[in-house]
Amino acid sequence: MALTNETLSSNFKNLQVGGALRRQLERHESKGVIWEINSEGSPSLNINGQPVYHPTAAVAMVAQEINAFLENQNPDLVVFFGLGLGLHLQFLRLKTQKPILIFEPGLDVPASVLPKIKLETENVNLITNTGQLIEAAGEILTKVHCKMAVGAIIPYRKIYPEAFDEFRLALEQVLRNIEINQATRAHFSSDWISQLGQNLPTLMQFSPISALGNSFAGKPGILVGAGPSLDQNIDLLKEAKGRSLICAVHTAVMPLVKAGVIPDLVVLIESQDLDRYFMGVQHLDQMILVPSAHTSPNHLQLGFKSIFTISMAGQPGTDWLERAYGISPLKSGGSVACTAFSMLHQLRCEPLILVGMDAAYTNNRTHAGQAQTGPCRVKKNPDSPTMSFTYLDDRGEEGQWDAQMVPAWGGEGTVLTRAIFNSFRHWFESASQTWASEATLINATEGGARFLGFEEMSLADTLAQYANQDLPVTGLLEEGLSSGNQLDSRLLGKEIQDEINTVSKAMVVASKAESTASLALKKLRSGQLSNIQPTLDKLAGHETQLRQLTVQTYLLNTLVGHRAMSLTSVPPAGMDKVGLTIQSVETSRKISRLVMEGGQELVEIFTPIFNSFLQNSNPERNST
Repeated sequence: MALTNETLSSNFKNLQVGGALRRQLERHESKGVIWEINSEGSPSLNINGQPVYHPTAAVAMVAQEINAFLENQNPDLVVFFGLGLGLHLQFLRLKTQKPILIFEPGLDVPASVLPKIKLETENVNLITNTGQLIEAAGEILTKVHCKMAVGAIIPYRKIYPEAFDEFRLALEQVLRNIEINQATRAHFSSDWISQLGQNLPTLMQFSPISALGNSFAGKPGILVGAGPSLDQNIDLLKEAKGRSLICAVHTAVMPLVKAGVIPDLVVLIESQDLDRYFMGVQHLDQMILVPSAHTSPNHLQLGFKSIFTISMAGQPGTDWLERAYGISPLKSGGSVACTAFSMLHQLRCEPLILVGMDAAYTNNRTHAGQAQTGPCRVKKNPDSPTMSFTYLDDRGEEGQWDAQMVPAWGGEGTVLTRAIFNSFRHWFESASQTWASEATLINATEGGARFLGFEEMSLADTLAQYANQDLPVTGLLEEGLSSGNQLDSRLLGKEIQDEINTVSKAMVVASKAESTASLALKKLRSGQLSNIQPTLDKLAGHETQLRQLTVQTYLLNTLVGHRAMSLTSVPPAGMDKVGLTIQSVETSRKISRLVMEGGQELVEIFTPIFNSFLQNSNPERNST
């Protein structure tokens, strides 16, 4: 029977515990945890025979530890290993009002403590899953120059040594993910913007994926990746055709079709031109493409049967669609597989089944044999955290990637992967504990990495249990395509117009800031310091106004945000006050110029688009 009481419910609310974790804690029977409060009111905690607090001085010792931990620090995020009795958390909250992530390695302690000790906290998140930890910390730390303080209940490191290593590696993964995301934005942001402008008029001729409504609610949805393990069970997918909704990522289309399996939906979100993944592939006219709005325009002309449109979280234009039409963005995780999984979840498919989702280099291979990158092989370098890769075909490419070892599917041993794939694995694990926790999640890959939170089954058993009845997939998709659920382009045009107006206002303020910064620099460099303060005050006012405007336009932030971030730097030691001021003002002037240049680019791209949309409503449906 579920354990519920007022204290537990309050703690769940204060620690932001919900979904799968809440259900697990309500039903978990703790083992090896002994805690008590002595007659003097001092708490003690013992885990598996090892003491965590000394009752005679627990409160004073914890206060001393936390004071030493945060001394001379002003972090934007605190990540702490161990909940314990909540003493460390309470003192952390007294020292900082910034977000706190508490990582507890298991359910025994919180299931024992939370029903009995009321924790008065705010802006704290209790996490027991490394995937969720990576997602939560990454979301906070993506802001400019965010600082993270990492600490632990000292005895916890000895009580849970393996979990502490996982905790440490997870935070390293957070930093790697941020680097990867920043590099991706720097490389592709211009393409995202320009291709969004090119694609919108075409995509507005098609219906959103939400036009399917509840057609596939309660029906099995299979996400097919192109991992190496796909080769061993790809033939079984023939049995799933017409009994489940088969959704393939773009890399899996070629091996699927060569095996005689035609996927129902193909998800393609990449902005670079990936025509090579479809060269020579037959039956594209029997598949429906599900592209992002930022994909290469060439992908919309590949000859697919039709298109369903999607909106991805964290991409420019997503907020327009949500405000104009109430279209909820898909959580993307930076991967086409993550986006496809989110889409199947949004369609309320049940269960959600993974096939070919290795997220690892099973048997030293990168992809299924018939995939475009199937000839690639990897080898772990014995004396460094890297792997070498080479292509066995006439491409002759070779090089090195980072290397990591992660738990293997089935729970026995480990398998080779790299940071980017590992980040996707963690994303799926986080989803299993949060927004997708209500769904039945099955990993039927039969190889690759283990995804915590997913039941592991063979594909044969999965299909026998869940995909054993005929399902009119083609008919349901056709109904969605012909439903007439077309979007009124005028509503989108108004949203784009409003944002471009904000961009234009930001450009005007940026021009004033640039001029004021130039004047300030002239005075500073010529030694005219007696009357510099009014100019600096005026510049500060422009900067404040510019920040207020730029936070209102995700479009502008996408285009120039990473460029502005790269301009900020730590001043060299020993620089005098005038030098520091000159550096700060010069940075301000460069950022203003970036806003002016980027804003002009956006105005030129999107003004013709919103004018066209405002003049038209519900253009006639076309097909590719």
